[in-house]
Amino acid sequence: MKFLKPALALAAQNWTLSTLTEVVEGLPHHNLEGLIDCSPKPTSSSGGYSDIYTGSFKSEVLRDIGNPTLCLICRSHFEIESCPAGTVCPRCTSIWNEKLAVKKIRVHVRNRDHSKAVARELYVFSKLSHPNVLPFTGFIVLDCFPAIVTPWVEKGSLYDQIRDDTLDCSEGNIFKIANGIACGLAYLHRNDFLHCDLKSPNILLSPDNDPLLADFGLSRTIGEDVSVVISNSDASPATYRWSAPELFENNSLYSRATDVWAFGMVLYVCCYVS
Repeated sequence: MKFLKPALALAAQNWTLSTLTEVVEGLPHHNLEGLIDCSPKPTSSSGGYSDIYTGSFKSEVLRDIGNPTLCLICRSHFEIESCPAGTVCPRCTSIWNEKLAVKKIRVHVRNRDHSKAVARELYVFSKLSHPNVLPFTGFIVLDCFPAIVTPWVEKGSLYDQIRDDTLDCSEGNIFKIANGIACGLAYLHRNDFLHCDLKSPNILLSPDNDPLLADFGLSRTIGEDVSVVISNSDASPATYRWSAPELFENNSLYSRATDVWAFGMVLYVCCYVS
């Protein structure tokens, strides 16, 4: 029986990849299967449902760039003359350090409905393009689980900087961070997206201290007058300290307003430490 386990694991991985690939056929540039190397062990866990690994593009990928006008990081097309880095667009140049973050989502893709749900999140993430939103590089299947690949941001999160007492708390820098978060959140809302889990651990800081909104695993697409219904019978996915009061009520709603409340809580923390 033990000889069957590797074969079953391989079959499960092939099935997961094939179903994800089938559903996200509109994202051919984001399938990174076989193109990156990943660390054998995770560097951290996130919220009990995901693991973060470090990764990098394989040397042959960097050597044999097939399309020099396709950004290696966000996979968008750009004018080669506008970027001295050659294979990285101007938006991604400041955060690219040749390292990748691979976030393995510990949810099995067991059927087409599950694969569509995961693929939808990948599709949503791939369509976001803003200086204050973490770029989406692609996806792979890791240990039979779907995994999201993004650039690795060396400075870590706003939460990390506050915890380690390394945050530049000057008035100018706090304003820069607050303004960047507001711009990123406004961009999401203009494009009918909710973040649903805005908090300091989900705000990364670039080398220039530009904030990058991250962790859109809870994001939802919304219409003009539509919010997302949640139930208190389930554990609220948003962290309590950043949650708007109405989210603790029965049949509560995620909305632009609850995102703005969470933004206010982030501002409160920034002002407190400064």
